[in-house]
Amino acid sequence: MADIPDCKALKRNAKTPDGNDEEIDRLSALPDEILCHILSFLYSTEDAALTSVLSTRWRNLFVQLPDVYLSINTARPFMGEDADPDLMFPDFLNFGFRLILRRNGAPLRKFRLFVRPCGDNYRLGIHSLISAALLCKVKELDICLMEDETSRLSPPLMFTCKTLVSLKLWKAVDLIIPDLVSLPNLKVMHLIGFKMN
Repeated sequence: MADIPDCKALKRNAKTPDGNDEEIDRLSALPDEILCHILSFLYSTEDAALTSVLSTRWRNLFVQLPDVYLSINTARPFMGEDADPDLMFPDFLNFGFRLILRRNGAPLRKFRLFVRPCGDNYRLGIHSLISAALLCKVKELDICLMEDETSRLSPPLMFTCKTLVSLKLWKAVDLIIPDLVSLPNLKVMHLIGFKMN
């Protein structure tokens, strides 16, 4: 098996026009579109945000990604005994809202949200986050909420979004459908594991 090059292998000595040797960071020299494409292969938007520490050039690249995937698992085995889900969830929402606000209305191709477990005390924040994504003219909405049996999902914008092409809802236990539903561009709908009211 070949050795994986270290970070210095990404930099090469090059001669500047005046003949001096200089280190060039070839990865950061790539266009934003290519760097965003590379970042899109990371598991979640939170992982892409971690790359912002690589250099000042990478600081805001994750905000430009056309696909946003936010995930939080507040179940005790995944967090550790000392972690407090009621403190983690507001931080998670804050990250999601700041990410969407920093896009300055740039359209989203896909918005994926995974929350586990998700009780009624998180409902308003989740509805607001989904609505914020819908205001970015999202085309694909993929929501998975591992909720308790008394929880309800009813963000009103979700059923009147003109740009929505794909709607996938997983485990949203009690879905409340409003009287007016208008999804003129919807082509794909997956509704899995919930009741409709």
